[in-house]
Amino acid sequence: MEVILAFNGFNEDDIETQMNMICISNPSLSEKIDSIFNYYPLKKINNKEKWIIDSLPNEICDVIYESIKQREEDLKRSMKPIKVINKGIKFFDAMILSLLIIKGLTEKEAIWYIKQAKDKYFAESANRLEININLINYDKVDKDKNEKSQEKLFEKYSLLLKKYLYSDALNGDLQNVNLTISDNEINCKIDKLIEDGLEKQISKPDRLKQIIAIGGLSESGKSSTGRFLLEKYNIPNFKFNYINNVVKKTYGISEDQNLFKNNVRIIAILVINEILSLLKTMYYWDMVSFESLHDFKLTEKMKSIIPENFNILFLKTSKENRINRNIKDVGSLKQSKEEVEKKDKVKISRGAAEIEKIADYIIENNKNLDNLENLIYNTLKSIENRRRVMRNRAGGLLIENGRVLLMHRIKKIDGEVKEYYVVPGGGIEDGETLVEATKRELKEEIGIDIDLVSTEPLLTLECENGTQYFNVVKKSAGVIGTGTGPEFTDSSYSDRGIYSAEMIPIEDIINGKINMVPEIIRREFIKCVNDLNKDINSVNSSDFGHNVTKMML
Repeated sequence: MEVILAFNGFNEDDIETQMNMICISNPSLSEKIDSIFNYYPLKKINNKEKWIIDSLPNEICDVIYESIKQREEDLKRSMKPIKVINKGIKFFDAMILSLLIIKGLTEKEAIWYIKQAKDKYFAESANRLEININLINYDKVDKDKNEKSQEKLFEKYSLLLKKYLYSDALNGDLQNVNLTISDNEINCKIDKLIEDGLEKQISKPDRLKQIIAIGGLSESGKSSTGRFLLEKYNIPNFKFNYINNVVKKTYGISEDQNLFKNNVRIIAILVINEILSLLKTMYYWDMVSFESLHDFKLTEKMKSIIPENFNILFLKTSKENRINRNIKDVGSLKQSKEEVEKKDKVKISRGAAEIEKIADYIIENNKNLDNLENLIYNTLKSIENRRRVMRNRAGGLLIENGRVLLMHRIKKIDGEVKEYYVVPGGGIEDGETLVEATKRELKEEIGIDIDLVSTEPLLTLECENGTQYFNVVKKSAGVIGTGTGPEFTDSSYSDRGIYSAEMIPIEDIINGKINMVPEIIRREFIKCVNDLNKDINSVNSSDFGHNVTKMML
């Protein structure tokens, strides 16, 4: 996760001032990279104006883009999420374009030379996020546009460069920051650009992935809550400092540096990204918990990034109870009171008490541990209900020679062993199309690559918590039963029963020899097969076209 912040302009003092301000407000998250004029081969040219006049177009392009390439290597080496540079690639594109035009080339010819050099020295990554900021004074720009000032060659070049930088010629890739506003306003605007740039790189999780963030004042029961979540409900619990340390390690911040000396909203983005990376790694868990929240602005920003996945659980406990609970650790009432008040002072100064205002769940923890456990249980049920609202699912119906692929499930429900068959599939993730979800689910659960017979589902089941789509598919590669999803590879799924992929004769479904659920899907699937007017034992996926059945449940 990174943004490259490129400051463009004509006044080097303005550029240096703004670059330094960013590094001051984010001392351990930012790094200033040298200007390309300090990289070879551009560095070895003494009289740059004479060199530009005397050089051929391809020579100008080669020297500048080779120097940019050297700077790119330093950018890649930097571990910081905010990389600050004096003039970005968009600026040099515009600069060279202007130089070549005043040397007599047409715009089309100049663009051709630029493309040749860029292809030769480096390819801009599609994932690269370079935020170009034009530092300008609009009054000066207007004066410079006076046609009488175009008498000299470099005055003409300057006007042409401004035309490309300050107009729509670069397709809106540049951000204009007016230097007539205050330094604080400029800094706030640039900070917002950094936040937006970093936040865009976060892959938002689907609704099933949930984070429980635990807050409260000292001795309010945060650690007990984390322990209950882990021991009773198998929900991993981490200290928030652990994630902060992961952020430090990711971005090359030394242990003795205080992460919170940086812009707290930028820290929030980096922390959320690490938590989501952790959730992605631990794909077999849908929930994780963290304690303890202590900074209001940090918490507020984290929640704003993934509001549907971020649950704030605030433990509200009286000061008297917190002091009494702390006595066993310190030995006396007086000492306990002094320690609790000391910790509270620090936490309150950071806004820990304000977190209650934005909490999703407030637990009054003034009774015993059994009561706390009951309250946690009720909270988890509420989160479970919330996260499953409108969860759309994709399923794939693979039919070969009168047999349909189903997932055989055997599990205990309320102490009784249940055996049933379902169409393989699963939840559609955020940003995923139905086709993408169907292919991914069949690959994970069954181990095969598939193609859809039709992009229109054969069956569509709408119910209160989402829509289920059942598409007819054909196998293109792989072996049935080689799925690598968590239900097959993770030992923690052992208490969820047995999963196996099986080709079941359609005749057995019709005759009720197997329990295919839900019943409405079994019934409508049989109807679709009968509508083919074909021998059941020879039915294949390719027999189904655009026969769509819409059902309401």
